[in-house]
Amino acid sequence: MEQRLISFITFGLCYLIDYGISEYTVKVSIVSEMVNQGEDYVAYCNIPGMGALDIIQNLKVQWLHNGQLITEYCDFCNPELTTKYSCRILSTQSKNFSLELTISDIQPEDAGTLECNVLQKIWDKRRLVRYDSVAKLPFSIQVREPIKTMVFRFDSSFLTQADSDAPYRVEVPPGNYSPSCSVNGSIPLADVTITMGDTQIPGIIVEKNTMKGTLFVANEAEFIANTRTKVKCTSKVPGLSNSTMERIFAIIVRSSEYQ
Repeated sequence: MEQRLISFITFGLCYLIDYGISEYTVKVSIVSEMVNQGEDYVAYCNIPGMGALDIIQNLKVQWLHNGQLITEYCDFCNPELTTKYSCRILSTQSKNFSLELTISDIQPEDAGTLECNVLQKIWDKRRLVRYDSVAKLPFSIQVREPIKTMVFRFDSSFLTQADSDAPYRVEVPPGNYSPSCSVNGSIPLADVTITMGDTQIPGIIVEKNTMKGTLFVANEAEFIANTRTKVKCTSKVPGLSNSTMERIFAIIVRSSEYQ
């Protein structure tokens, strides 16, 4: 997995305390919001300008996964959660408090939202009376998934994911043809190309959305009488190994006299 740090949100809130006005800044970041099944998902919640003692006295920091409370600071709400999650305080330096949460062995059902929830403790004469929200900052968790369906069309013939990946023979009269290929069900959306022989056919992406997948329509290409060629649709999910799906037409172009 590509190890790159993506900073998402910085949140600041001014608040009144007994001895003046101060400010909390909450920063969250993740290694990558898109992960493969079986990988770890790592997120960070940082409150610069405050030490660990300041945090404990004035704030409560929680991790929530799809609405379920996982930790307060790095104390797990249920011991069984430690089989799936790990938490640690990265920095005990003065004025730089940071937590790291890791979700291990990511599965499709783990997709959703991870949140760093920061609450301010409100005191009245040394008595804790309530918690006020400082920041509830979400991270998106997306799990890459392979292509579920494919439909590759040439003239009136079509191939799907259920067909063999061996070349499928089709005889057509000479002329111009515009093959198309649609794939669906992958996360993220798959890339699609169509080639004739060793040459990629240019075209347009008619659709590319999470509901209908990706539909690529190639520009018209001329198929000359008495020739043979292979036309192939190749689709691949970015970042997901072994996700390539291909279907091939073995095109036989008849003689002009048999049109």
